Amino acid sequence: MFYFVCKLYQPYGSCDPMRVHYETSSSFLTITNLERVLEVSHWGNIAVEETIDLLHTGAKLKGPFSRYDYQRDHNAHTNVKSFRTILPASARDVYYRDEIGNISTSNLRVRDDSVEVDLRPRFPLFGGWKTHYKLGYNVPSYEYLYNS
Repeated sequence: MFYFVCKLYQPYGSCDPMRVHYETSSSFLTITNLERVLEVSHWGNIAVEETIDLLHTGAKLKGPFSRYDYQRDHNAHTNVKSFRTILPASARDVYYRDEIGNISTSNLRVRDDSVEVDLRPRFPLFGGWKTHYKLGYNVPSYEYLYNS
């Protein structure tokens, strides 16, 4: 447990600076760039395409990556094998691609109030590693466009 005390009668900002250093095996995903393109159709559809650059900002991998070591004990690493994103409930025709093409290792779950997409990159993301992908889907325009 950690406690920090600063006297209330001291002027704002006069407390000593504090630094906390701890070890964690959690993954930290950071979106470094996001571009969302919306295409509104005359025929009642909105096409959404998001281009995303994602960086694992957690603990960096020590030494070179060994596929052999990873396959032997892939639970011991602080890597990201998959992550989830939530889309509107009316999303349909969902796709997940990168520069090579379609990535078929994703799962789609339709919920009452949303569509959950479990995205699995082509390779596990270790600290300092990044990925670039596109996620696209269609939604009906009547849910988002109206006259006031």
